[in-house]
Amino acid sequence: MSANNWTVCPRCTQTYVSKIARAKQALNDSYGKVPIEEYERLLENLQTAQKENEEEPETLREDYEQGIYNGHYRVSYSGSCENCGFEFEYKFEKEVS
Repeated sequence: MSANNWTVCPRCTQTYVSKIARAKQALNDSYGKVPIEEYERLLENLQTAQKENEEEPETLREDYEQGIYNGHYRVSYSGSCENCGFEFEYKFEKEVS
């Protein structure tokens, strides 16, 4: 069975945002306090981290369905990331007859 959709994982996005923030903070904290070579290395680390995820990969597989079955309205959703292992599942059912 194939996925209904592929999208960007929220956990991977948060990891990326945190990584960039740490690299920026390290760069800012070192300004004027370390040799130029070290500062340039930190700048290169930041630029590399930004380039790695310029276009975030769609690693979150989404599967879902909804409909009325045997007098019950049902919704089910599951999402799982092939990169970080994030998982989310939601199910709802209500009698309609």
